[in-house]
Order: sequence, then structure tokens, then C-alpha cells
Amino acid sequence: FTENLAYEGFTVDGQTVPTMDKQNGASVSQQALLDPDTYEALGCDFDVEWSMNNGTNYPDKYPVLTYGSYSASPIHNLTAVLSGENGSAVSFSWYYVSGKTMSIRLATAEDFSNGRTYTATARGSRYIREVTDLNPNTTYYYRVEGDGQVSQTGTFTTASDDGTFTFLALGDTEAKDIFEANTAGDTLTAARNMVPHASFLLHTGDFVTGNRGAEGWKEFLFCASDSLYKLPLVPTKGEEDTAFADYFNLKNTYYSFDYGNAHMIVLDTEALTDTQLAWLKTDV
Repeated sequence: FTENLAYEGFTVDGQTVPTMDKQNGASVSQQALLDPDTYEALGCDFDVEWSMNNGTNYPDKYPVLTYGSYSASPIHNLTAVLSGENGSAVSFSWYYVSGKTMSIRLATAEDFSNGRTYTATARGSRYIREVTDLNPNTTYYYRVEGDGQVSQTGTFTTASDDGTFTFLALGDTEAKDIFEANTAGDTLTAARNMVPHASFLLHTGDFVTGNRGAEGWKEFLFCASDSLYKLPLVPTKGEEDTAFADYFNLKNTYYSFDYGNAHMIVLDTEALTDTQLAWLKTDV
């Protein structure tokens, strides 16, 4: 490192090591070495790449690289999918320790002071719940609660009364490893920053490379969580998405709904059966 840090109180054989005239980086206090801001000033990202370990004081407390690992929360793979007309229903899916009583809590107040709790259905370590009868043109906040745990807070806004809306559409994030998952997350964040009033994210399929399995999905959903907690999903099953049904609480891999002044149809072209085609003819 050309901009590293040196503890100003470093000693050898009881003698304080003097500051070098040509040292790389700056000498800082012990307290500064315990502060993430010190490292963020050097460009370290504590949202994804770095975290402080569990030590309580120097030299046992220091930054550790977490790029390639996950949030410490045991609640993971949380997704929110549009499942009703004009966003009037949202279906949730997440993973946690099996055999627990878990719920999703929704509120229109960010502090959840007017929240309502909906008990989830457990399927092993997976939990699902659809919340219906949401009000139009309303911003909701949600989080998972249960077993003494609380997830990160997510948010979404239902369709406006005038029928107009914008949305994001992208696909083939197809993350092959944690680094590509992080790139996918950065891409989603950039898109959301360009269209800050988007109502939802339409993903056209191939979320992760098929042979990655559960680890690939966990990487993608973690790295993209900054956006996925701020926009509900309209997911499409791609050829790589063999585990699609394990992460989105949908009744089928093909579906439709009205949103604003548009009718949205999502097809599963990986299994374009006669049954699906008959449903499509009826739907349109």
C-alpha cells in the first residue's frame, strides 16, 4: 500500500519507534485505528468489501476484508415480488433457520409505528408470505421479524392513481462468482440512481450461472440487496435459472398483472407448453 497507516505508539523492546521521514502513509492514534472512517478515507468500502472484526480494542479490533462473504444477519435471500394488480399485493420469500415462527411486518411509517404483522408459511428453512389489499399510491416499508431477529428494512411504492409509471428492465446478470455478483449489484445501483422514481425492476432472466447453485443465488441477492430492498421485483425465468422457484414466491413461472396503464405478461420460454400458450391466449 502506498497510503497505509502506522500506529504512532508502536514500540520495539519498549522503545517507541520514531516517525520516518519517508514512510508510506500516516502515523495515526490508536483510537483512529478503531474507527472505520479512518479506512474509508483511504477508499475502503464498508458497505460490502470491509467490516470491523469483533475485537473490543487495539490490537484485537481491526478491519477485515469481507468481499466474497455475506451480511452477518441469519435472515438472507429476501425477495419482494409484485403479485397483484397495480402493486396491490407483494409476495415475500426468505431463508432462515428452519422450524421458527417468522413474519413480515409492513408499515407506512418508516419507524414501523403503524405496522401490521403477517405470519409466514415455513417450508423447511424457507419462509413465504403474500400481503394483499395494499393501498394505491402508497409507500410501504417492510422487514422480516422473528426468533429475536430483524432484517434490513425494504421499501416499495404502489401504483399511482393517474396510471403513469416508470420501471427498470435488465437481464443476464448471470453472476459466475462473487466478483461478477458485485458488478451486477453496482449496475443495478447505477440504473436506480439514473431512474430514481422507478416503480419496480423487471429482470428478464439468467440471474446467476446455473451451475453455481444456492451459493450463486446468495451472492447475487446479497450484492444486489441495496437495490432489491428499494424496488420490488418482476422476475423472469431464464435458461440458467434452474432454481428460480426457490427464491421467488410466485404461483407459477409465467404470470401477468396490470400496472398503471399497462398489462404486463411474463412468460417462461424455457417451458413453453401448450398449457402456457392456452393461458396466454386467454390472458390477452
